[in-house]
Amino acid sequence: MQVKEYHGLSKHPLYYKWQSIKQRCYNKNSIGWKIYGGKGITVCDEWKNSFEAFFDWSIQNGYSPEKVIDKDILSEKLGVSPAIYSPDTCMYITQKENNSVILQNIPLHSKNTKKQWDSGIMRYIGIDIDAMSEAVECFYSVKISMRKMERLGTFCRPTLSRYIREAE
Repeated sequence: MQVKEYHGLSKHPLYYKWQSIKQRCYNKNSIGWKIYGGKGITVCDEWKNSFEAFFDWSIQNGYSPEKVIDKDILSEKLGVSPAIYSPDTCMYITQKENNSVILQNIPLHSKNTKKQWDSGIMRYIGIDIDAMSEAVECFYSVKISMRKMERLGTFCRPTLSRYIREAE
């Protein structure tokens, strides 16, 4: 049974933000779940269960289409860990401010430091990380397919080498 929406705001950009927040916190199939829900980040019951509550808070607290919602700054100040999306721990900031927070939160010495810094820097300069990941995956699957074709003898070596060089 489909639940009907009565607020009339399902086309508003905040509705999309609200849905995205809930997806990455609770849907294990969501692209962002590993770094949100997978790390224990949640949404307060008030917002989780009511778009109107999230909408009203957003309008009263600096929402504009150019800004992003941040849960990390206030959660850290309040000692809330893992962070939570709630009226007490969220604020609207510019994308540049958010990118700065992302970079500051990457530990300098950890197993995944290079990978974290690379993704943090890509976010900071505005590169879509998901699109970049898809491009890299595509590149490697083409490269692997071409190498398999070479092993099977279905691709002549000079042509294959040229394609691999051009792809790199």
